[in-house]
Amino acid sequence: MKLFVKDHLMLIAMNLLQLCLLLSVLWLAGFTNISLLMYIFLLGFVVLGLYLIVRYVQNRSFYKLLSQVETMNKLDDTLQLKANTYAAKRTEALLHKQYQLYIQDVQQFESHQKQHILFMNQWVHQMKTPLSVANLLVKGRPDPIFVDIQEQLDRMEKGLDMVLYMSRLESFELDFFLEPTDMLELLNEVLRDHRRLLIKNELYPSVHGEEGLIIITDKKWLAFILSQIVTNAVRYSMESNHLDIRLSSEDNLVVIEVEDYGVGIAPQDIPRIFDAHFTGENGRLYRESTGMGLYMAKEICRRLKHTIDAKSVQGSGTTIRMTFAAPRDLSYMDVRKV
Repeated sequence: MKLFVKDHLMLIAMNLLQLCLLLSVLWLAGFTNISLLMYIFLLGFVVLGLYLIVRYVQNRSFYKLLSQVETMNKLDDTLQLKANTYAAKRTEALLHKQYQLYIQDVQQFESHQKQHILFMNQWVHQMKTPLSVANLLVKGRPDPIFVDIQEQLDRMEKGLDMVLYMSRLESFELDFFLEPTDMLELLNEVLRDHRRLLIKNELYPSVHGEEGLIIITDKKWLAFILSQIVTNAVRYSMESNHLDIRLSSEDNLVVIEVEDYGVGIAPQDIPRIFDAHFTGENGRLYRESTGMGLYMAKEICRRLKHTIDAKSVQGSGTTIRMTFAAPRDLSYMDVRKV
């Protein structure tokens, strides 16, 4: 009702002004009968009131819908219009047309996105074949040149894995499998996979943890997260040769902390290190940073109902902390809803 009145304030004002001008002209023309003038004014006012009442009844659903715009949560809610006037019907037709065009654009975008993901997956798999052959050719050869080639092949393989996991992230619910996972065993597997990188950078990880800590998670996705964390720790450790990894249980939670003693993170960058494509101050100093590793780690943790955060002192090092609910607390987990 308030919206209707506001929308017709100009009409009401103009009609009242018109009545006042008419009465003024009649008065100046010599019609000085006050009763007659008041009758004309009341008659005009009643006609205006009847028009507004009819207009409101015809457009009540339209104005009711407009008054609920702030509380709408679904796109379909904007189409619940029962128009009775020509303008309202055309507005309703416009909304439906916009909705159809929007759905078409979304479907077209999703189709292009699926084609792009399919292409990227096929390309990655095609690249992995010659990469595997190259790994076999240089494997076990101690010559420095082959060691350097092996290092570059490892970097290429990790880059391809990043592309593959990034493309699969959009269809995460189709590519996960929850299972009991021994955290210490998984952590040791990740460190073994990175042994060449650790040895080359003379970084020696120290693992302090309780045995038998089991969580429910997707082993493959969690291994990818740990791989990103270890790779970052190696990349930014520089002159330090220590890497501490702590595994413990706290208040029905399993906690893993990876602490390096490298360059650390600038205080102004810490709130944004999990944002996509954000590289911060370190990214400008060390050009290999892409700003996607920690973003993907955060996104995967969100979908698996794990948590990840970071604390850092610039010049002293960084600690990445992940927490996992104990198995008895994961009965609610349904990753398909994330």
